[in-house]
Parts: sequence; structure tokens; C-alpha cells
Amino acid sequence: MSRDNARCISPSIGQGPGRCSATIRVQYCAVRNAPLPPTSTRKEKAMSEHVYKQIELTGSSTQSIQHAIENAIEKASRTLRNLHWLEVTGTRGHIEDGKVIHWQVSLKVGLRIED
Repeated sequence: MSRDNARCISPSIGQGPGRCSATIRVQYCAVRNAPLPPTSTRKEKAMSEHVYKQIELTGSSTQSIQHAIENAIEKASRTLRNLHWLEVTGTRGHIEDGKVIHWQVSLKVGLRIED
């Protein structure tokens, strides 16, 4: 993004009239005159307005990080419905004799609330 196409969302942040400092630019600037998304001539389906609940899980495995994630999701899906997404928030391992012998992975999981 060039300085000519950037402006400060909050003029009090940055340097100069309506300009951001290079450090702040990524967080506080927006591109003006950005192209709008193309309009569709097809009948578009309305976006649904889902609501999600977030829970935190920690899965573990002696095999791999992936297996720890799969263990957490598989076990949670036995008692919870509508699991839709996950975010890995942390990864830990237990080391013995110079080898990782156990993995723990922390997750945030989104459950869609039923209508």
C-alpha cells in the first residue's frame, strides 16, 4: 500500500495531516478508492446470521500434534453438536531423554447455536 492510497482512520494517530507512521499503518490505515466487489446478475442467496459459542479444549497424544487435535475434536463431538471451526491457541510437548514423548494442543472451538 502506498502512502498516496492510505489515510489514517484516526487522524490523531500517526505523523502529518491524515497520514500514518510506517509502524502504525498496518493497524490503523485503510485504503481509499479500493475497488468494490463485482455485482452479480445472478440471484444471490442471503447470508445467514449464525451465532457461535466458543469453548476451549486441550487434546493430547503420544503420536503427533495433528493426532492431539483430532483426539480433542473427536471426543468433544461425542457430546456436542454443530462443531464448525477451530483455532489452535497453543502447543506444548513433554520431553524425556531428548525426545518429545507427549503432545498437548489447546484449541478454541466454535459451536453454532441452533435456531
